[in-house]
Amino acid sequence: MSQLDLALEVGVSTKHLSFVETGRSQPSRNLILKMAHSLKLPLRHRNGILKAAGYASEFGEEPFNGEKMEIIRQALQRMLEKHEPYPAFVVNAAYDILMTNSGYEQMIKFLVGEVHDRNTGMCIT
Repeated sequence: MSQLDLALEVGVSTKHLSFVETGRSQPSRNLILKMAHSLKLPLRHRNGILKAAGYASEFGEEPFNGEKMEIIRQALQRMLEKHEPYPAFVVNAAYDILMTNSGYEQMIKFLVGEVHDRNTGMCIT
């Protein structure tokens, strides 16, 4: 997206947007949120931009194992089970494997020779 397109979409002049970009002007919280929305940034990145500009985060983030995520984990578990016998897994933004199905475990066992169960810490051969 060009600077002109972004300026038109958020309702500011290209000169003001240029000043914000170069640090000659301090953007308002509202302008930052408008730009992030126009650029279709994920909520996590919008929080990062707000913090970088000196503002508090706008969007909350729950840990995957948190109580509020229980319904999400249940839905993901059901999807993994319905994907059987094919391997499937759930990863987060850092590419950590959060959940797997038995097809995934069988595939790893075939490729590596054993499966390390993260929940129990035991190796299954």
